[in-house]
Amino acid sequence: MTTPEIIDKTGKAGATLVFAASQRDLEAVYIGGHKVVDHRHVLTQDMTAVEQQSDSRVVRALREHTKH
Repeated sequence: MTTPEIIDKTGKAGATLVFAASQRDLEAVYIGGHKVVDHRHVLTQDMTAVEQQSDSRVVRALREHTKH
């Protein structure tokens, strides 16, 4: 499968569109020419910390929602 590219004024690819059905399908994601995802693994973030923060925000939001 080829990915369409957006070409900037210099003729260089400005962005590559990534089509995926799910996270399992991702091979790589590049932002600004830097690889940030490699075979489903995020290279630039501590995903354990991100998941913990997300979980705590959801719990807090649910508590706030059930107060009313």
